[in-house]
Amino acid sequence: MAEERFAVRLGVIVPASNTNLEPDVIALFPSGVWAHFDRIGSYEVDSIPDLAQLGELATCDLESRVRQLLSARVDVLAYGCTSAAYAMGVEFDHELAKNMEAWSSLPAVTAARAVVEAVEALGARRVALCSPYEADVQAAAVAFLEHEDSR
Repeated sequence: MAEERFAVRLGVIVPASNTNLEPDVIALFPSGVWAHFDRIGSYEVDSIPDLAQLGELATCDLESRVRQLLSARVDVLAYGCTSAAYAMGVEFDHELAKNMEAWSSLPAVTAARAVVEAVEALGARRVALCSPYEADVQAAAVAFLEHEDSR
């Protein structure tokens, strides 16, 4: 039966215009792990979004996206838009993960939080951030990471 083919199923919310996350995630998975994706809002694919555009993306109806992913019988949820979480700030990011867990009764993680946890797991004391973000989003990302570092 197809249901038993995958030991773990990850449900990922990703911006509609992000074409990188799906192949990257799938390429990194070990055997027995699979991902199901649901897309949210978008921005002009030929431009780099600013804080305002990312804020709109981050505040769309995420609860309905989570509920859509539940129909794929996922085991864990992920919010795969790091830049939107950076743009909205640490408190938004923490609340989003809590809300995703409450809406689904499943564990949930955001990409922004995963970056913080990866840095902590590596024991890194200094981090450089290189990104394709506009200057205002880059500054928000740095502020996000600095805030998490000060906790």
